[in-house]
Amino acid sequence: MHVSRLDDIACDIKIKAEKLADKGNVLYHFTVMAANCVLLEGRAALLLGVNKPAAEPFLQSPLTTLE
Repeated sequence: MHVSRLDDIACDIKIKAEKLADKGNVLYHFTVMAANCVLLEGRAALLLGVNKPAAEPFLQSPLTTLE
């Protein structure tokens, strides 16, 4: 990350994503920019068709529910 925060950027933020791979799962390279300056860049993977019981620990919300 090239900046510590995104919520205090005053100008419009643009996001560019490029698909790198698509063989059952999808891999993207992304860039977040403002005023032609790179704010953040990285890769994101989408795991499609994952066995739900195996993925359950990763699908749990980190937030607690208020009763």
